[in-house]
Amino acid sequence: MRVQTVIKNLLSAALVNDLLSSGDEVVLWRDSVTGFMWIRLDNGTDVPIGFSGQTVLVGGLNPAGNIDYPVATKGQWWFFTADGSIGAPAINVNEGDTLTAIADSAGGAGAVADFVLGEHNILQASEVVVGVSRFSTFVELVAGVLDNVGVSPQNLIDLLQTTGIESLKTDLLEAKDDAPMTIRGFDSAAEGDDGNDINFQGGNSTAGTGVTNGSNSGNVFTRSRAGGDADTGIGGDSGAVSTQSSAGGTATGAGSAGGNSGPVSLNSQQGGNGVATGGNSGLANVQTGDGGDSSAAGGAGGNAGNVNLIGGDGGADTEGSAGTGGDGADVILRAGAGGAGDTPGNDGFVDIQGLTKESFDPALVALVGGGQAGATPILTKHNRFTTVLVDGQSGLMPKAIPGVGLKVVNASGGGFSLDAFPRPGEQFVGSAINIATALADGVFFEVFCYDLGFWSFE
Repeated sequence: MRVQTVIKNLLSAALVNDLLSSGDEVVLWRDSVTGFMWIRLDNGTDVPIGFSGQTVLVGGLNPAGNIDYPVATKGQWWFFTADGSIGAPAINVNEGDTLTAIADSAGGAGAVADFVLGEHNILQASEVVVGVSRFSTFVELVAGVLDNVGVSPQNLIDLLQTTGIESLKTDLLEAKDDAPMTIRGFDSAAEGDDGNDINFQGGNSTAGTGVTNGSNSGNVFTRSRAGGDADTGIGGDSGAVSTQSSAGGTATGAGSAGGNSGPVSLNSQQGGNGVATGGNSGLANVQTGDGGDSSAAGGAGGNAGNVNLIGGDGGADTEGSAGTGGDGADVILRAGAGGAGDTPGNDGFVDIQGLTKESFDPALVALVGGGQAGATPILTKHNRFTTVLVDGQSGLMPKAIPGVGLKVVNASGGGFSLDAFPRPGEQFVGSAINIATALADGVFFEVFCYDLGFWSFE
C-alpha cells in the first residue's frame, strides 16, 4: 500500500487517472545505466518517473530544419542527434547539445521559457570557428603570432602608444608628444607590384526624397595647428602643410626612360545639375594667413606668407650630342568661361592686386660670332643685353607660343647692333623663317605671340 502511494505521488495526475481507469498492471524498474526509475505499462510503454531534483533522459531529438519544443514534464531532458535549430525565434543547436525541461510544458515553437539548452561542445574560437576565447597578454599582442585570442581595449591603447599614437577615439587619431605620425600605404611586396594607395575621403551623403534636401558629404581638412604662445620669448611657429609628390624612379639601362613624378591636384568638382538652378562648383583656395600684429612701440608686425606657383625646370640632356632638354612646366592662371544661355553668363576674371613682379634678366651677354645656333637664350619677361662687343652678336628668342609676350633691350653702350633670332622654324611677322631682327644699341622691342610660331611687334 505504501509502494502504491509512492508511485502515485511520483506520477502525473493525468497518468495516474489513466492507470486507474484502465486497470493496467504496471512494473516499476530501474535503468542500470542511467539510474533513473521507469514505469512499464501492460502495452510495453515505459514512462519515466521524476524524483525531486532528478532529471530524466527521454531520448534523442533531430533538430534538422528547425523543430518545436517537445511536450515535457519538468526534469525530462533530451540530446540533439544532429545540427539544426529549435523554436521561434530559432536557436541554433549542435549535435550533442542537450535540452532540459525546467517546467511542465505543452511544447510548441514559443515554449523557450520552459527549457534550458546545454552546450556540450564549446570550442576554441578562431577566425572561422565560433567558440570561447580569452584576451591576449600584452606580450602576445606585440608578438602578433596568435590568431585565436582577443584584444582588450587597454592593451590595444598600450600598443598604439608604443608606436607613437597617444589616443584612438571615434573622432580622433592623435600622436604622442614629440612623436611624428606617418600614415602610408603598404610598400610594394614584389617586383612589378605597386605600392598601396592612401585615400582621405569625407563621409558619403544621403539622397533626399520629395522636398527633403540631400545631405552634404563630409569635409576633408588638412591643416597644421597654431604655434605656442610666449611671454617675453618668441612664439612657436605653426606647422607647415606640405602637399607634394615624390620623384619619379630613375632608369639606368640603355634606352630606358625615367618615371614621372606624380601630379598634385587641387581642384573642385562640377556643381550638380538642376532644373531651376544648377549647383555651384566648390572653391579651390590657395592662400596664406595674415602676418601677426605687433603691440610694442617700435615693434614690427609679422610677414604674411608667400603663395608660390612655380613650374619645374625641364630636365637637361647630359650625355650625347643630339639630345633635347625637357620643357619647363607651364603655370596657368585662367578664369572660367561663362555658361551658354539665352543670356550668357559672364566670364570669370583673374584678379591680380598689388604690385606684380615679373621675370627679368638684367645682364645678358650676346653670343660671340653670332648666328642662330648656340645664341644666348632669351627666357624672361624683360631681357637686357649689356654685352654686345661687335655688330651681329646674337640672342635666341623663346618658343613662340600664343599668349606669350616679352621685351628685349640692347643696353650694351658700345654702339653695336644685336641680332635677335627666332627659334628654328619660327619667324618675326614681316620677316622670313629663321631670320633675325637687328636691334641697335639703346633700342628695345616688345613682341607678342598671337599665332604659334610667329612673333608680332607691338
